[in-house]
Amino acid sequence: MLQVNYIEATWITSTMWPASSWSVYRTSIRTNSDCEGWHAQLNRKAVSGQLPMYKLIDLLHHESQLLAVTTKLLSEHKAQRLQRKCTKNLQHRIFTLWDEFDAGSRSAKALLKACSHIYIG
Repeated sequence: MLQVNYIEATWITSTMWPASSWSVYRTSIRTNSDCEGWHAQLNRKAVSGQLPMYKLIDLLHHESQLLAVTTKLLSEHKAQRLQRKCTKNLQHRIFTLWDEFDAGSRSAKALLKACSHIYIG
């Protein structure tokens, strides 16, 4: 019972952590895969496994210069995320379930059960 009280106080009713800050409902990015992808790309640009500090600084500086352009493209919805076909299919299935839940044709319990089957298989 103490765990339930903690979860409710910390996450459900807390003003410090509103649901919008931790809920992935209706969001297309639910993991840190984008960050991992950027990190892998940065490693490929670095070429060698051991990068001297001054070269790392140059590389990060170049990345930071791209940030303004990337931010503008994203805010104007002119950039598209690259997604594998299997990820797009999974995304479509989840959004379909959310649509059914929002329409009232699927209960919260049925939504969670269906989502678990998508990820488990």
